[in-house]
Amino acid sequence: MALRWIGLLGVVLRAGAAAGEIYFSDASIELSGSGTRASRSCMLVLLPARTLGETAAPRLILLSEGLSRLSFGIANAIQYESVELVRNNTRMPLIGSTGVTAQQFLASDMGKAIKSRRLFFVTARRVDTGKLVSSRYEPLDFDAILRRLETHCPFDAEALMADVSDRERAERALGLSQSDIRLIRWAISKRLTNSSREPDTRAALSPSERSYLKRYAAENGLPATQYLTAELVQRLKSEGAELARLAPPPAQPSPPAHPTALPPSRPAVPYGVFTFRLCNHSDVPIAVALSHHKGVNDERFSVEGWWIIEKGQCQTRRYPKGWFYFYGEQRDSGGARFWGKNDLMLCVEYPGPFERVNTPDYSCDKPRLKGFHAINIGPRQNEYTFNMNN
Repeated sequence: MALRWIGLLGVVLRAGAAAGEIYFSDASIELSGSGTRASRSCMLVLLPARTLGETAAPRLILLSEGLSRLSFGIANAIQYESVELVRNNTRMPLIGSTGVTAQQFLASDMGKAIKSRRLFFVTARRVDTGKLVSSRYEPLDFDAILRRLETHCPFDAEALMADVSDRERAERALGLSQSDIRLIRWAISKRLTNSSREPDTRAALSPSERSYLKRYAAENGLPATQYLTAELVQRLKSEGAELARLAPPPAQPSPPAHPTALPPSRPAVPYGVFTFRLCNHSDVPIAVALSHHKGVNDERFSVEGWWIIEKGQCQTRRYPKGWFYFYGEQRDSGGARFWGKNDLMLCVEYPGPFERVNTPDYSCDKPRLKGFHAINIGPRQNEYTFNMNN
């Protein structure tokens, strides 16, 4: 919600600025906040290079709210009227907002002025005296300021940075092996899906995994970043190694003498395991739920989800041979598309992750009852690929 400098935004910014402990201060910024590192909100005041009116002149301010939201405006906003931003010889009303995303801030006039690394001014008239006051802001190294912010606050300052190439290089310099990545992804997968299942063999982090990495770093008192650091690697590898230690050994093939294909409503005799490969050729991420029978001659279905597959990517899982079932849906824009059939109706859970058992007489409300696609894998078939298209 955009506001001129009256009302709620003025109250929020004034109260936040007054309540915090100062974490860092120099000639260009003052950073303050309150609460524990993992949950605090922080106030960043940008100090002008020169002023007309000294301490009575307006000062730009940003308030972080959790990992991904911020408010911006001027400190003590209710003390000013006719606030304007002057840059490139153009005057415009200075309008701030509350609870916006990083991209919304960057698209604002204030965001553009700060990121431009060019001279600009903020002018206003004092409500109490009627005098004109102004602040002169010379080119700012905003990325350096953001690094100060993320050091003390659980906010995704990286989303506002113009250049993160040094972080990409630092991640590559770690020289992580495929085995290292496997353990790291195993730990991330456990937290994302609540499943201890070994991840697929992909040797790179997906966008969803990198997004989770930011949250994990912030929750553990580290700068929120989508790139692996030495400390993140140490923590996640340790968690992944523990999951690997507790994982059951791979199932060994044990083919029966006379295997028989069974209809989807009956459990099939297992022939070992196969590789299920799912490729997302659509233009949206897809959330997938999978199911198989609990065991030999067991009428119950084990159902688990959601397995997020980014657009343009393929992922794999290992499953018992015989009948298995899957269902996929678009999770953004109202979930307008789905991938499945009415071969078998099974109950899922939202928002997930979830693991549940459906008995033959299962029931659930219609929004959670989904039509799964059934596939029967024979004893000599070791892999199956399904392509999800638009």
